[in-house]
Amino acid sequence: MFKKLLCLALCAFMLLPVFAGCGSDPDDVGQTLNLTLAEPVYDLDPAYAYRSESTMQLAKMMFATLFSVDDNGKLKNTKRDLVKKYKIEDDDEQGIYRITLTLRETMWTDGSAVSAKDVLFAWTRILKPTTISDAAVLLYDIKNAYAAKNGDCSVDEIGVIAIDEETLQIDFEQPINYKAFLLNLANPCLAPLKKSSVDTSIDWSKDPATIVCSGPFTLREFTPDKTLVLERNSYYFRDREKDDIKKSVTPYRLNFNLEMTAEEQLAAYKDGTLDAIANIPLESRKDYKKDATLANALSTTAYYFNVNNELFANADVRRALSVAIDREAIAEMLVYAEAATGFVPTGVFEANKKNAKFRDKGGDLISADANIEEAKKILSDAGVKTSGQKFSITVRNTEADLAVAEAVKASWEELGFKINIVKRDSWKAGRDYLADGISAMIESGSFDVLAIDVKSLGTSAFNLLAPFATGYTCQDMIFNTDGYIEATNLSGYVSEEYDALINEAFAEKDLKKRATILHKAEELLLKDMPVVPVVFNKTSLLADGIKGIDVDYLGLFNFNDAKIK
Repeated sequence: MFKKLLCLALCAFMLLPVFAGCGSDPDDVGQTLNLTLAEPVYDLDPAYAYRSESTMQLAKMMFATLFSVDDNGKLKNTKRDLVKKYKIEDDDEQGIYRITLTLRETMWTDGSAVSAKDVLFAWTRILKPTTISDAAVLLYDIKNAYAAKNGDCSVDEIGVIAIDEETLQIDFEQPINYKAFLLNLANPCLAPLKKSSVDTSIDWSKDPATIVCSGPFTLREFTPDKTLVLERNSYYFRDREKDDIKKSVTPYRLNFNLEMTAEEQLAAYKDGTLDAIANIPLESRKDYKKDATLANALSTTAYYFNVNNELFANADVRRALSVAIDREAIAEMLVYAEAATGFVPTGVFEANKKNAKFRDKGGDLISADANIEEAKKILSDAGVKTSGQKFSITVRNTEADLAVAEAVKASWEELGFKINIVKRDSWKAGRDYLADGISAMIESGSFDVLAIDVKSLGTSAFNLLAPFATGYTCQDMIFNTDGYIEATNLSGYVSEEYDALINEAFAEKDLKKRATILHKAEELLLKDMPVVPVVFNKTSLLADGIKGIDVDYLGLFNFNDAKIK
């Protein structure tokens, strides 16, 4: 009996380090933070994350990025970024224009190493003509990247090679602004992906059983419209045999409640059930403005017209509808927003310098205040009769989106139009990547006016303005016997003059000169008005009881070092 007890004791003693490493004591494991998101999420594929602020937030938590960007828009290369070092070669004589990236050692949540091949896979996936991701524009400087996206060559011909497991070679056709390109690589949409995970099923990124993560957290549970649980990735820049469990990530779990209303979230925050909320009720936002952490979301709430619709094919109608919107009143109602005076939001750089903003240089291209009489005159002069004219505005089913839509509807109905608001809130769209029906709606052209939060993918205005040009839109390419047909912008807008400006901007590698061209493009865009900017958004977080939260230039919060006070 004594021998048996001794054996059990020795076994228990030997297992102590194992339990210590796993953290059987809650204080050793780390805390669980109870949070909410600003809007619904339906899919966690980083290639499409830019469509939603909340999905971008989650993508940053779940997938390690090559670089990061601080709150001033400056490139960072920390020990929690995948790139350990980089080398730039710019040799006109040899015709070599190249960046070589050397990756740090870290692992996927299945225990395999994150490699240069995973970066290559993610990028070639985005650059396929059939992939509907605007993130492709971030890679267009790469040799053959633009051609591959437009179906003019194979994605296997782009200038990216995985030299070995830790080395990625990127070639360019000509000298570029290399620093500006490296800033693009901080976007979560360009994070490496594991091919075997992505190939599992079309719903790989919605299922904890198939998704494999490289970021500080991994998906543990996900039921759309109910709950989402992220758990610390114990492999994230950590030697599991030597390092403390909290070396790279402090919290053990992040629990996101997806089914509470904004009012319920605030009540739960007040009574301590929730540690942080990102969806503050409209009626309470002024009361909590000083307490909330605010940052530029680098996004514009914009209303896209379907210009293939007979009514919206008339540019005068589009301009009149823009003039009728009281943007200042809408921004005041939202509190965490600014009236849009252009398409490119506040915070985007003029030429990658934090003190020079594109919006400051571009000035006010549209009025913040409504002018109903001017709008009526534009319609009258164009011979447009509004009586009996009906159309719909399609928006997400959130308090803020619906409030904006109601305000816009009221303005447009003053002009004599009859407006119907269509809510899109079904996550059961299945195979739709955006899972709320929007891409199917775009492909079929079955919308009149579509509300979208257009998020900047980086520090440059190019990524916001380029998608309105033919060949840059990144909508699904149509293939026939003659090859791929270049897709137009989701609005159906086509302008040879605008295309020429974007092509000129793309060819111009001097960022100051490029910015000048992009200002001309924005002016033309808002003259033709296929899209109506409404407000520039701010991201917000109410988290008075948590310390250690950071926010970067893209408005993405970092919970790696977060803990309850």
